[in-house]
Amino acid sequence: MIKTVFYITLFVNLIFLNPSEYIWPTDASKTVTAFFGEMRPHRYHTGIDIRTYGQNGKKVYAITDGYIYRINVSYEKYGNVLYLKHNDGNISVYAHLNNFNPEIQKIVEQLQFKNNTYLIDHMLEPGLLNVSKGDIIGYTGDTGGLSGPHLHFEIRDKINRPINPLNTSLGKILIDTENPNPLSIAFIPRTNNSTIDGFNFTQEYSLKKISKEKFYLEDTIKVKNDFGIALKVSDKVNLQPFSYGIYSIDLFVDDEYHYGIEFKKTSFGQRNQIYLERNYNLFSKNKGEYYQLFKTDFQNNSFVNKKSDYSLKKYTDTHKFKIIAKDANDNETEITGYFKNEDLIKLDYDKFKLENGGWRINCKNIEEIIDFECTLSNQEASPSNTIACLKSYDKSTPYIEIIDKKSLAIYNSNKTYNTLTLTLKTLNGETRKEYILLDENKNTIEGQLSIDHIYDRLYITFTEEKFTGLIPNLVYRKNGLLYTEPMTRKDKNTLSSKSFNVNNFAMIEDISIDYKIDDYTISKKTDIETMKVYPNIFSQKMFKNSRISITHNKKTFFDT
Repeated sequence: MIKTVFYITLFVNLIFLNPSEYIWPTDASKTVTAFFGEMRPHRYHTGIDIRTYGQNGKKVYAITDGYIYRINVSYEKYGNVLYLKHNDGNISVYAHLNNFNPEIQKIVEQLQFKNNTYLIDHMLEPGLLNVSKGDIIGYTGDTGGLSGPHLHFEIRDKINRPINPLNTSLGKILIDTENPNPLSIAFIPRTNNSTIDGFNFTQEYSLKKISKEKFYLEDTIKVKNDFGIALKVSDKVNLQPFSYGIYSIDLFVDDEYHYGIEFKKTSFGQRNQIYLERNYNLFSKNKGEYYQLFKTDFQNNSFVNKKSDYSLKKYTDTHKFKIIAKDANDNETEITGYFKNEDLIKLDYDKFKLENGGWRINCKNIEEIIDFECTLSNQEASPSNTIACLKSYDKSTPYIEIIDKKSLAIYNSNKTYNTLTLTLKTLNGETRKEYILLDENKNTIEGQLSIDHIYDRLYITFTEEKFTGLIPNLVYRKNGLLYTEPMTRKDKNTLSSKSFNVNNFAMIEDISIDYKIDDYTISKKTDIETMKVYPNIFSQKMFKNSRISITHNKKTFFDT
């Protein structure tokens, strides 16, 4: 009996003294505002941020036994920061501190006085400043480059590679039974000849919820040639008010593994990989953070599974995809859907106004209309309400009827809701989405010209303030020659050129968008100045008008 008690007591003591059981690094709160692996400008977030509720001076603790091996004091980046080496080989980092404990503070002041500078970056020998688990080593603050008081906390392995703190015993402190929440999905054309639902542009789609663990894409997406899939998804944690990045995502096509990413461990050499893994094109348009589920050229990302593949290609017929998104606590969500190798018909049509105020649309390049989907909206570029078109008579609500095999009649549109979005199912296939103006008045053409890019392909886009229903020409000069090419309407208010590679685009000298209206032309012109910058050449560039400068410092790194 005594022997049994002795063994049980010893076992309990071993658990209590286990050095791998870290304690929470501060008494400020257990509210985390940002996770490891989240997106930051030009880099990944390499730790977690702990909320201090706008206050400085909260206690910061050594998470386990070890010694202080580096002290850094700066106006920028991490500000006042401590680095601890622990007996288990890992390193912990505590950034943006207001001040240190008295013993460390005294050493800092001595170093500042000796070197006649406020700025300190000092390495200490083992044994000089030992710490035990739970020792107060400093106090939270808002020093360095950050957006407000908080504790930025990291754990690194013995060769200084950041690891996800939630993969340690710290992850057990947060109660998390919430499943990742998929917000939308994007299909991305990967070549000049690729189409997504008939267009050579990235297309976004909403997802339907079955349960908190299962979502699906309602429509079968029609694709042609190489493409990729990207997912916008966030995570929640019980009793935490913020949304977070995801821990891992895997993509399967017909149950075969295609791509996977896991935010487990990284290195500071990986910071330039962020925009090869997240979709920069969608992010730059304020569409949010999309995780790309395919590899890209020049990608060497330790987060990405080595079995991952590039674009989806050479698929025929219809295929099922499945995405599994997980958080660090293994809560998972499944997203499923289908894609089909099929091109859509670009509808050729005439329209004219009927005597009763309705509109007739005569389709030229189809055999017979089987069904249709349509909505009406206003002409504005900003998001607006839409009205679904009924398929039978209504006294006041817009409705459409098929009046012969190739024609439609639209009734009850008005001056406000005068923009028709239409897709047809016909005997010879589906049409891609068309935008049709149900108005005879000509609007003043105003809009914004911009340059869009997807990796090495660039597009010239024009966003109309009000939908015109017209297809303008892009006119540009290259090597002294004048080129005129029709643009493509990619959505209600946005028109796009064909894609240009970087070298061709760099030779363009001037640009105009030309609208032909009756017997005259309206031109929207702009000057363009181009310069190629290579990411492997670390130098400073500046346009001659001094409006734009591009710098890249190879050794630059900071976190908040």
